[in-house]
Amino acid sequence: MTDLPVVIYANGGGTWNAQTGVWENAAADALVAYSAEWIAQGASLIGGCCGTHAGDIRQLASAL
Repeated sequence: MTDLPVVIYANGGGTWNAQTGVWENAAADALVAYSAEWIAQGASLIGGCCGTHAGDIRQLASAL
């Protein structure tokens, strides 16, 4: 649909707890699980947003 780079900047999939100020139940494994599908659909850059951490990105990088 586009010649521009496709960027995936997914969040951790958890729920924001405003009282504690932290993300709860985030599933970093989802980044790895969905990454192959995103690449097949044309993604050239994959990262993480809210609820993801450096360890999540390391896990993603290792999987790719």
